Amino acid sequence: MSSESSHPELGGTLVTCSPGVLVGSETTGSRESGVLAAQLAVLRFTASSEDALQRGIEEWLSANYPGLFEREARLSAANRPDFFSPTTGVLIEVKWSPTGGSLTKVVSQLARYAEDPRVREILFCSPSRRVVSQVPDVLCEVPVVGVVLHTGL
Repeated sequence: MSSESSHPELGGTLVTCSPGVLVGSETTGSRESGVLAAQLAVLRFTASSEDALQRGIEEWLSANYPGLFEREARLSAANRPDFFSPTTGVLIEVKWSPTGGSLTKVVSQLARYAEDPRVREILFCSPSRRVVSQVPDVLCEVPVVGVVLHTGL
């Protein structure tokens, strides 16, 4: 289970993960998730909401990686990421903007996912460059790759 604590001397709030592993900022994503991240980053999605953006990503994943990713996969009763590949351990979470306006909630959600031993990497996708830039590169020893998505109508 993850928890939050305030550490002004370290620049803000840290999320700790069982068993006491701190959030880091070291990029260690695999080559495969890097390729997927690069592919997603150059696409343009016609979307005006998080749901529409997820549908666009789902269509693209189905066409380019058929059968590899499950939509709304259940890691547990409380954890249901947008996309997950049980084969590779790559999880994709999409946010239009931070949940309830809180980046802390987004990071806590990603940390919960990272605690699952099946999750090897997380791709965090959002059209908000600010949100993507503020998500840590590592949560609970799991690499997090940020992807800025291009959207428009």
